Amino acid sequence: MAIPIIIQARTGSQRLPRKVLAELANGTVLEYVIRRCRQSRLGSNVIVATSVLPRDDAVEALSVSLGVPVFRGSEDDVLSRYIDTARAFRANVLIRITADCPLIDPSVIDKVIGIYRLGPVDYITVEGYPVGLGDVELATLPALERCLAETSPAETYYREHVATYISTHPDRFHSRSESPPPALKKPEIHLAVDEPGDLEIVRRICEYFSPRLDFRTAEILAFLEEHPDLLASSMRRSQHP
Repeated sequence: MAIPIIIQARTGSQRLPRKVLAELANGTVLEYVIRRCRQSRLGSNVIVATSVLPRDDAVEALSVSLGVPVFRGSEDDVLSRYIDTARAFRANVLIRITADCPLIDPSVIDKVIGIYRLGPVDYITVEGYPVGLGDVELATLPALERCLAETSPAETYYREHVATYISTHPDRFHSRSESPPPALKKPEIHLAVDEPGDLEIVRRICEYFSPRLDFRTAEILAFLEEHPDLLASSMRRSQHP
């Protein structure tokens, strides 16, 4: 079964507008996300799901320049955007990645897909990696369609945050939650790009490993141990979101 990796991306972030187009060491934030997702051995392909708003034309242009197909849908109803993307590409199961995670670890994507293949469920999430490195979710299209059918557009929390209806109604879905190995369990470290300070931390990491794009979680944690200023900043960010 083909399982695509669908990256949700837009330029309309309130805290850091156009962050997905910000430059890192060897490309933009979105380019890092795409290239690292492409390193997954088990994901069938990468798709970018962005909004229909003109300001997101740049997201589509960048994705197409990298050979990545794009689907455009609602900006705010992200749940429906994912469902429409899955339907358009005939995907019954999908991996969800957000474009604020340029350091996403492709080995976590493979781990989640491997778990699903051993025993299909409605939804798999991973908790415990540094924020931004292991933020991988797997969902089936029927499960997402149930979320859409059982919520209304007025319930913006469920529509903007794709899998929250599943996580808050555990009795209605067959779900699994996976944890990282103990050495990589560092949820107190924040390495997603939400604010300018996050971007500077991630940029320093990317510059250190440039031109490599295949560095993994253990290498990033080792780098942070050698740079306590960055480690402290990433942990302060986690404590004060």
